[in-house]
Amino acid sequence: MSEFGDSGGGGALDSEPHGEVADNPLTTGTISSCISLLARTGNGLSHAYTKLTCPSRALTDIIVLSGYPHLRYVDLSNNAIRNVAPLAGLEFLLSVDLHGNRVEKVGGELGALKYLQHVDLKANGIRTWEVAGWPLCGVLNLDDNALSGLSLGDFSSLVHLSVTRNTLEYASPLKTPTLQKLYLSNNPIGKMSNIDLEDKKHLQVLHLRECGLESLAGLAGSDGRGLPGLVYLNLRGNNIHSSAEIDHLTHITTLRILVLSDNPVTSHPTYRLEILARLPKLDRLDKDPITDDEREEASAYKIQMVEKSDTAAKHDAEEGMPRDPDDEAEEDPGKDDEGPDDD
Repeated sequence: MSEFGDSGGGGALDSEPHGEVADNPLTTGTISSCISLLARTGNGLSHAYTKLTCPSRALTDIIVLSGYPHLRYVDLSNNAIRNVAPLAGLEFLLSVDLHGNRVEKVGGELGALKYLQHVDLKANGIRTWEVAGWPLCGVLNLDDNALSGLSLGDFSSLVHLSVTRNTLEYASPLKTPTLQKLYLSNNPIGKMSNIDLEDKKHLQVLHLRECGLESLAGLAGSDGRGLPGLVYLNLRGNNIHSSAEIDHLTHITTLRILVLSDNPVTSHPTYRLEILARLPKLDRLDKDPITDDEREEASAYKIQMVEKSDTAAKHDAEEGMPRDPDDEAEEDPGKDDEGPDDD
């Protein structure tokens, strides 16, 4: 993945449906060939192997892990595991890679993993999320699952959250005050208000490609000053028609890259000028860098926009002013001289 790019394509099981797999539990024999990294145990009184690497073995069950409480690094990617509850017994777990399995539920019991820092659950079939919080977790990947909604409680150390290609209708609340990168592309979110972007002062990258958005109202938070550190915003493939929607971004002085490709607004003849007039500090709009000539032209265009707006406001004010009775009399000088009709 590039610095600002999408978080990647589908997992190993994306291209084919989940069929039946013969029972193939993880055993102590298999573990003996996959375990490594001898280290001092959490209590400091002895040593134990702390790393398990068992990818792509068609494993279906990991209940045996309850006997290995000192594991810190677990890679069980590209297997056929459905139940991850046994991981709750790995008190000192720091990193777990379960991408490409068949997990449908991440239960609340996993919230006990208070030291967990890196979690990859991409390309499973997750529909239910019950973890209240992982306070030390910095990276969480939930791409290519079946979540229709996501709420995160105590994720106070999270810097990278990716939930692309699910069926998300909302991502709220997100108690993630240190979040720097948020990827929610390819979800039917519909409205910015369905995403919790409050208190995200560290957010630098926001991906909302193909989320069914028609307006950016709500992106700036309840006070209209949200996302003060945003650098990159991808809104490609939505349904934004008016360049006036960009007014919701004008307070974000750090924004340098904006992607609006495949939105109706890009068909406007003066599209790039209208955007750059509102966001003069952009370095790139869609795939093309901003040129010096464009900056000069956009500056002049902005002056025209302001003058046009001032003229329209003055006209509206004049139209709404009450009329002076003396002026009306001057317009019809004979009005006051008229008497009753003579019959």
